[in-house]
Amino acid sequence: MADAGQIDTQTNQIPVAPAEGADSPASVDPANTDPENIGNVKFGDSVSLSGTLQAVEDAAGLSSGNNYTNSGTTDNANGSVQLVLKLTRPLDMNLNGTQYRLTTIAVATSGLDDNGKSLIGRKADVKGPLEESFATSWSPAGVKALEIHVE
Repeated sequence: MADAGQIDTQTNQIPVAPAEGADSPASVDPANTDPENIGNVKFGDSVSLSGTLQAVEDAAGLSSGNNYTNSGTTDNANGSVQLVLKLTRPLDMNLNGTQYRLTTIAVATSGLDDNGKSLIGRKADVKGPLEESFATSWSPAGVKALEIHVE
């Protein structure tokens, strides 16, 4: 019988698989799971938000992510909203006296030849004022994109 040497008795922790539809642990920065709180804001205030740009689809899913619905508005603010910004981390804000936690926000662009379709799927920083006229059925306000910086 040969000597096997020292045996490592430390246990390795097996990673738990993410829930279906959730981001994999490798793609989530743990520092970005806490909400970003921008405090008290009002319509017209300029914001700078980061996330991934998406097409305006699945308003029900967007509403449930934001825990917000408004049947008095359309999914794309009557064509004024071209994109959805899926935020890098949840956003807490008190907008005109009402507290919101958003995971997505409406983005209105103008002057783009393709209405922003070439930006879909791109990580971006979006800067501009919060506008009530860009509120949708799933977002209480929209950002009038004055600047979009993509990666």
